[in-house]
Amino acid sequence: MAAYQKLVPDAAERIFRMAEVATVDKSKRLDLLAAAEIDEAKSDRSSATAFLLLFLVAAVVFFSLGNNIAGGILLGLPVLQVIRTLLTKDKSSGRTGGE
Repeated sequence: MAAYQKLVPDAAERIFRMAEVATVDKSKRLDLLAAAEIDEAKSDRSSATAFLLLFLVAAVVFFSLGNNIAGGILLGLPVLQVIRTLLTKDKSSGRTGGE
């Protein structure tokens, strides 16, 4: 550092500032990525819940009309999909969906 100080008086401060900027920028990017993943997960869960309720209502209608096959399909597939979503591992973190 002493050699740099002789050539450029504020060299040490400049080097430290560059290192700090790189670290802070990377940290901010990681924070933004984490926030985006959280928002996406919330949106996905909300959509899944809305579709589950829609299919549940449709299944009740079909059951009441006597069409048990359509009612069973509309009730069974979304429920299985929600269960799969809750039990499968998250791609990015390796955690299960229920954690």
